[in-house]
Amino acid sequence: MTRRNNAHPFIKIITACFIASIHLDAAGQDSPIPPISDTEVPELLVRPVSNHARISIGFNYYRGSFITTVPKAEYVRDSYASFAEADLRFQTLGPKADRLRHRFPSWGFALLYGNTGSKKYVGNLFAVYPYLDLPLLRAGKYTLSLKAGAGAGFVNKPYDVVSNPKNTMIGTSLNAFINAVVKNEFQIGHRLSVNAGIGFMHLSNGGTTLPNLGLNTPGLSLGLRYSLLPEYDYEKLARDYPPGSRPGYDAFHRQVLYRVQTSAGLRQASWVGGNHYLINLVQGEAGIRTAPNHYFGAGIQLVYNRSLDYRPSDTPADPVHAEKFQAGIYAAYEHHFGKLSFPFQVGLYLYNRNLYPVIFQQYGARLAFNKNWNGFVMLKSHLGKADFIHTGVGYKF
Repeated sequence: MTRRNNAHPFIKIITACFIASIHLDAAGQDSPIPPISDTEVPELLVRPVSNHARISIGFNYYRGSFITTVPKAEYVRDSYASFAEADLRFQTLGPKADRLRHRFPSWGFALLYGNTGSKKYVGNLFAVYPYLDLPLLRAGKYTLSLKAGAGAGFVNKPYDVVSNPKNTMIGTSLNAFINAVVKNEFQIGHRLSVNAGIGFMHLSNGGTTLPNLGLNTPGLSLGLRYSLLPEYDYEKLARDYPPGSRPGYDAFHRQVLYRVQTSAGLRQASWVGGNHYLINLVQGEAGIRTAPNHYFGAGIQLVYNRSLDYRPSDTPADPVHAEKFQAGIYAAYEHHFGKLSFPFQVGLYLYNRNLYPVIFQQYGARLAFNKNWNGFVMLKSHLGKADFIHTGVGYKF
């Protein structure tokens, strides 16, 4: 009598796979290893052991108090500002030069919610924004970094002439939100890290709708971060394979650059409910790319500001039919990260500053479309007070 084989089919499959793996491993030992070209060496030296993305989840708490130089805004504050934040972070790896030069930065998305510091008049803030986390110093399990991002911020109690007339800080529900934090992070396990830092938040609509004093909130932060895979020794990766020594990458040479740009923005003048006016800007600039990440320059700015027929204040005024043309000069710095860069400019008016302070500032983000063309968005302000947002295109020679 023949004995029936009662082995489970799943066991048969496992056995077959095991025998096949032994056979393939033995065959692989007899096969020669293909040669590695010089251009492949950088990727192999910094490639992670696992092909899975280095993803981590973070939870942060911010506490501070908004500041203002306008006495009439003081009464709006009725508590400390406090926010809870959840973020999803992606760790960059690989042989790209910009990643190595920035000590393997991270990028991600964050959701933030909490009390603005004015429960009665401004209410709660909900913000969503992308960010970059740029390491400034790595030493063993310690990392000093700058986390900076910008996105959209929503408040549930904007100014309303009937129901909320005392809120002179924020005139719209939808606003631009900026968050920057210098943080100290300590790795306390293969996957878990804790951090503490000091930061600054800004919320405003860029002067597109009044009132718009804006919320500027310095504060402290505490947080936890959990990595889905064990952390790498990024300091060792950068030390073993520093920028400038990689095959396949050309050495950097200083560059003298010239560029022009044109842009436009909207500004409401000069009181709540007033008209919106178009503002046109043209800038010409010359500078030096001193390093892959750094650019320094100087330029001239020409502005045709139709809102200057009204005084730049928050109170009604009669039209003054002022000169609309303005001209100024500025110094510029721009930090590059691949095709993305972040310009910062400080200048002074040479002609027709109107009732503005003589010094102005501009900061924003620029994206290179190709070698010559780029698009940008910038905020123009005077002594920290936002005036208007403008966006446009530029050409580099």
